[in-house]
Amino acid sequence: MNEIGIKNLCFLFWMFCSISSIAYEGSWRGSMEFERADGKRQLIYLGVNLSPAEVGFEGIAAAFQINLFEDINAQVNAQNELEFELILAGTKGRVTATIDDQLIKGDWESADQSYALELRRVKRDVDLDVLRQYAGVYTFDDGGSFLLSPSDWTYNAYDMTTRSFRAFFPESDSLFFAGYSYLEPTPHQFHLALAGDADDQQIILTEGDVTRVGRRDDRLIVESVQFPNGDITLNGWLLYPKAPAKVPAAVVASGSGRQDAYGYLGIPHYRAVWLAQNGYAALIFDKRGVGESGGDYESRTPDLLASDVASAADYLATRD
Repeated sequence: MNEIGIKNLCFLFWMFCSISSIAYEGSWRGSMEFERADGKRQLIYLGVNLSPAEVGFEGIAAAFQINLFEDINAQVNAQNELEFELILAGTKGRVTATIDDQLIKGDWESADQSYALELRRVKRDVDLDVLRQYAGVYTFDDGGSFLLSPSDWTYNAYDMTTRSFRAFFPESDSLFFAGYSYLEPTPHQFHLALAGDADDQQIILTEGDVTRVGRRDDRLIVESVQFPNGDITLNGWLLYPKAPAKVPAAVVASGSGRQDAYGYLGIPHYRAVWLAQNGYAALIFDKRGVGESGGDYESRTPDLLASDVASAADYLATRD
């Protein structure tokens, strides 16, 4: 083989290795089960973020149930397997995994333990406007109903019929996946697609071979509202039933921290929907300096936050 042929082969090999390595770059979410020191097995929700480094990848692995937040240095070996060390609950082990169809599958192994691992690629830079546009309650032909409540980049989803709760992680701006529980995103069991248009928003929910199409619950009205508190304007959503007469009203405030109207795990949103489904009006709103609300969140005080809630109640009193 001449010199040009050798150079071409070397270039193609370099391109193959580069493309294979790039496949591991990004954000991944999944779950694994391991045995604790007390002998009990525990399911943990594991997140891994990988970015290219001078050699291999660098990133972070996190699992809040066991207070794991660890820097990792990963390599891709000659078999195109991803390898990195990971300490779980004080035990040093090593992850060896391969990528296949947007999944990282492998094992975490220590000197005397071995556990299966599965991570699925997620899209962290999802369009937040789309998330909010599709927030709300959807009903299916079988009578079931489903609440989508947006978080920073995922959906918190409540099955209003079975009272089950899970997180849907984005594969794209309109496609999401979930496992059987909130802390078990893999193996994925559910797929969610956002469909329709502004006049007829729909969700397509697939579990195994069963696909259901949900449409907006037309028994509820969701109104975008703004109300003042001093020199700032707060943004919120007023939910109420289609009713000919006045109904009692309540403010559903989010908990502590930098939270928008939907709140931690979508709980304020869920409560507001439940109230609206049971004959009440409910107002949820973005905290000052969060979401679409004005003001500076960093300058908040307990008195200011309390006055925001009082202003929300005052606004409700002005409604016919």
